[in-house]
Amino acid sequence: MSERYFYPMLIEQLPDNQGYKGRFIDLNIEVSGKSLEELMDNGHEALDKGLDDDLALRIKGTDPAAVTPPSGQGMIIVEFDRIAYKEKHDKKTITKAVTMPAWMATIAKERRIDCSKLLQRALIKEFEKD
Repeated sequence: MSERYFYPMLIEQLPDNQGYKGRFIDLNIEVSGKSLEELMDNGHEALDKGLDDDLALRIKGTDPAAVTPPSGQGMIIVEFDRIAYKEKHDKKTITKAVTMPAWMATIAKERRIDCSKLLQRALIKEFEKD
């Protein structure tokens, strides 16, 4: 299951090797990190918080070949898979009411079917179709 986007980020090293700062070209999002790895992690977190479903679908990212980084800066491409990120980091659960015929609920209870888990598996299968 995947929903991958690619965003160019201009990066520069901070004075005295204190880390890095980055700015996504297409978004009003800036991040920093003590290392490139931390910069990328913070970039993923910022993308998750900054992109709602509709915005992510509209902003695909500038073609990196069309960008010349300013002097003293470099450019990296940040790959962001929203669904994979949420699976890994968003562990909270919510309760949703599901409507079904009474006979189904009775049979599910008799067979000890966990409707919540069954629904989660079915939704994941549905997400994979895209």
